[in-house]
Amino acid sequence: MLDPTRTTPANDDPRDREPPPPGFTLPFEAPASEAAPAPDPELVRLASEVSRGVSWLYWAVGLSVVNAITAAAGADWSFALALGASLVPAVIVHVLAAEAGMPWLNVIGVALALVPAGALFGLAWLGKRGKPWALVVAMMVYAGDTALFVFFEDGLGVILHLVCLWFVFRAWQATSALVARTAG
Repeated sequence: MLDPTRTTPANDDPRDREPPPPGFTLPFEAPASEAAPAPDPELVRLASEVSRGVSWLYWAVGLSVVNAITAAAGADWSFALALGASLVPAVIVHVLAAEAGMPWLNVIGVALALVPAGALFGLAWLGKRGKPWALVVAMMVYAGDTALFVFFEDGLGVILHLVCLWFVFRAWQATSALVARTAG
């Protein structure tokens, strides 16, 4: 029961509250008889396919940032899934900074490396929100980046880039199907 001596909400114990009357619902709650319909399994599958493909791009972006920072620190390793277009400027600026004796220039290298990574992030973000054209542009960018790995003869990088491109292609197909289904 409610205690009339309690005046502050801090002392209000939820166990002391009376239950609501039968059939009572808050304005934002749907009555139990109006349960939400089951989602369409095909829409769930398509949305999952989009999410799966875009997550590959997010991984590539994240690993590109890590590569840029480690290259600026002078590491001689990198993640093969990341953008080569992000790694190249970071490495070039690191070498120039070391030769000039100005290590602070590495900040510029990291900033330059973030430009293609940020662009790919933006495209992935738009693709996740139902813009098929963004995934097409992302595939073109990533295919061009794959060419860098072919040029530098990095077989693992080429394979991982091709796998990523496959999943992004599947995401583009699913996004296009979702757009067609919701438009029609």
